[in-house]
Amino acid sequence: MTITTTSSEEISFIYDSYSKNNSEKNLIRYIKPKQVKRQAILMLNYAEDIWIYFLRTKRVRKLAFHSKS
Repeated sequence: MTITTTSSEEISFIYDSYSKNNSEKNLIRYIKPKQVKRQAILMLNYAEDIWIYFLRTKRVRKLAFHSKS
């Protein structure tokens, strides 16, 4: 995945993606760039519940409902 920042810089992300039960459960694990390496996102119930693992702090946080849009 490649994104363009507000300063017109392009950043490419490489990740592994796994899904189960017709995408009811999804796991995304980032490989590159170094800043997000080993960070993971778990989406359950068709992305109704989203959990994010932050490697730097070694914490898991649930994404707030209002942050999803």
